[in-house]
Amino acid sequence: MDQPRPVVLHLISSLNIGGAERLLVWSMQAAKDDDDVSYVHVIMNDGDDAGLFADLQATGYPIYRLDRREGHLHLKYLRALLAIIDQHGVRVVHTHNEGSRFWGMLARLLRPGLKLVYTVHSEGNAITLTGWKRMAYRRLVDATVAISRFVEAETRPMDVRNLTLIENGVDLDRFRTAPRAAVPTGPLRLVSVGRFAPAKGQDILVQAFAEALDRGLDATLRLAGVAADTDFHAHLMAMVADRGL
Repeated sequence: MDQPRPVVLHLISSLNIGGAERLLVWSMQAAKDDDDVSYVHVIMNDGDDAGLFADLQATGYPIYRLDRREGHLHLKYLRALLAIIDQHGVRVVHTHNEGSRFWGMLARLLRPGLKLVYTVHSEGNAITLTGWKRMAYRRLVDATVAISRFVEAETRPMDVRNLTLIENGVDLDRFRTAPRAAVPTGPLRLVSVGRFAPAKGQDILVQAFAEALDRGLDATLRLAGVAADTDFHAHLMAMVADRGL
């Protein structure tokens, strides 16, 4: 008799534009023909990017919105999450940010048979866990995924269980078919996309770009993103002005 497919629930706080959100959608697009595992998705907070949601919906996997206000703590969200877990016979909950990890840990406490996975999507994330939070993490998170070698090295001193490096993937076919000039002409064009915040390191990029121009590089640089950290964004603008860029 065939065993039922294991069910993995992906739990994320939002589906707005961001690296973790994009990676989740791409992963599910790649897994849509997977016959070995079934997937369910729960988005904790209200609001999402319509394009990302449509892409996730197109995979055919169930999606639930809990419409939680950001920062709102109420048992009704935990009850709703547990009901979805029970309805689908979920065996693994895979969380993708600190907020969803919190709710996943609560579910793990109340459903001891669950396995809990957390993906560390950015540097500086693991080292913020200290004291009782680190103890709870070690107790309740069964496996940790690091998205880069740097993140893996930063996370390892926490002595977490089952730390695994799985670097972010990109569908290269999307770029192989893109039109491009046979012989590139003009200056080298550099583009950086990401929220303006210290963790993204745009200040390092601007400094490196200025030094490259001083050495004779013919290039342009464009940075696009939201000013998540307004002080840091102002610092970047001052760097650009000071260096005459």
